[in-house]
Amino acid sequence: MWLFTPTGFLSIVADYDVPGHALVRARVLEDLEAFCARTGAPAPTETPHRDYRFRTSVPFSVLAADLAAQAQQIDYPNFKSEVAERQGSERAAAYGRVWSVMHELQERTARRRRG
Repeated sequence: MWLFTPTGFLSIVADYDVPGHALVRARVLEDLEAFCARTGAPAPTETPHRDYRFRTSVPFSVLAADLAAQAQQIDYPNFKSEVAERQGSERAAAYGRVWSVMHELQERTARRRRG
C-alpha cells in the first residue's frame, strides 16, 4: 500500500521475516522518522541498495492505530496545500505530479467507458 500523508510518503507491505508485522518503507528518511515518532516504531534502518532506502517493522495493530489516528486528525480542505504548509512547496510539487498521473488515468478510463 502506498500512503501519502501531510507528514510523508510510505510504502507498506507484509514483513515476511516477522509474521503479524508490516514492513513500513520510505524513500525519504524524515518521512519514516515521523512515522516512528508517532508510533514508537524502531528507528529506521538504511538499505542503500533496496528500492526503498529506509524501513522499519511494526505490528499491524500499531499501523492500524496510526492510520486511524491520522484519519481522525484530517482538518484541512485541500491535501496538496496542507502538504505545502507542512513539508514545503518542493514536496507539494512532487505530490502534484503523482496527482497528475492519476488524473490522466481517470480521464483515460472515463474515455474508454464512454466508448
